[in-house]
Amino acid sequence: MRRTAVAAALTRYPVSAMLKEGRLHRRSTRIKPALTTENKHMRVEHVLSYIDDATHNFEPMENVIHIDEKWFNQDKNTRTYMLL
Repeated sequence: MRRTAVAAALTRYPVSAMLKEGRLHRRSTRIKPALTTENKHMRVEHVLSYIDDATHNFEPMENVIHIDEKWFNQDKNTRTYMLL
């Protein structure tokens, strides 16, 4: 709210009042993964490569780290926007 007030050359009071009146809306965004159809197929093939053909069970994945998925889930960077 402070950045919005500074950008509009106002005090925080009018910005707060507009939020309460519903004339101004707060929205936030997060970084979200976007997978193409090809990426989805590659992920399925990767998972299927960990299946043991003899037992049809998954092989142990104790030494595998999925950095990209952890990055998307742990990233707390959000951007907040004020909409009129």
